[in-house]
Amino acid sequence: MLTILALVVGGYEYTEGRWIAGTGGLWFAVLIAAWVIVGVDARLRRKKPAGSAVVTTVTAEGRAATGLSYSAVQFVGYLFVMLWIAVALFLAAVLASASDDTTVQNATIPFVIVGVLVLTFPAVVLLGWFRRGRILLTADGVYQRGWTFESFLPWSAITSIQPYFLDGPEIWVAAGDGEQQWQRKQFTRWWRQDRLPDRPVIQIPAKTLGADATFAYYLLGYYYMHPANRTELGSAIAVDRAQRANF
Repeated sequence: MLTILALVVGGYEYTEGRWIAGTGGLWFAVLIAAWVIVGVDARLRRKKPAGSAVVTTVTAEGRAATGLSYSAVQFVGYLFVMLWIAVALFLAAVLASASDDTTVQNATIPFVIVGVLVLTFPAVVLLGWFRRGRILLTADGVYQRGWTFESFLPWSAITSIQPYFLDGPEIWVAAGDGEQQWQRKQFTRWWRQDRLPDRPVIQIPAKTLGADATFAYYLLGYYYMHPANRTELGSAIAVDRAQRANF
């Protein structure tokens, strides 16, 4: 509704010859539309069923893994929104500096400062500190690359895999007293869309996954309960099992 209203107002302002106000209305419409798309993807979108989201990949250390990725729509959406806001701020700075009104001119520097701060988000993305996350299952354990952190628990340390409902459905891969075996790293404190838990748990928020949460839960649970089959992780056998939902 807000998107449509902004489009209508922007279009009206254009017809009246007020192109700055019209451009502002259209800019706001695009911003709201982008946020709606991200929100729908996180909360309402029907996730990919069964094994269609499962891939064979490798870890950073080169170990074969079976993986589930975070939502590409959300990752691109976050980046687009921040760039879109930065563009508006720098355009506002240019217009303010060209104004004949001294009061308006004084807003130039604040616009630039805020624009530079917003651009630190794409900078964090370029540095790889904010990245599209993924869940990897290997013969050694479960690896999570969140938006801004990484976490790993070996199978030997995992004591339970449980579903929870906090800010939406979640899957918790817990290690009990496995603090010493928990490997983790927080990449940045800027623009933290997520953060490491304060105990040895791989906390998977279903809203960020590109796959159905129930499917992801049973996939993790199967390899937790069947250690003899973990050797197939990272191979076509694991993908075939996922596609057939043979859990």
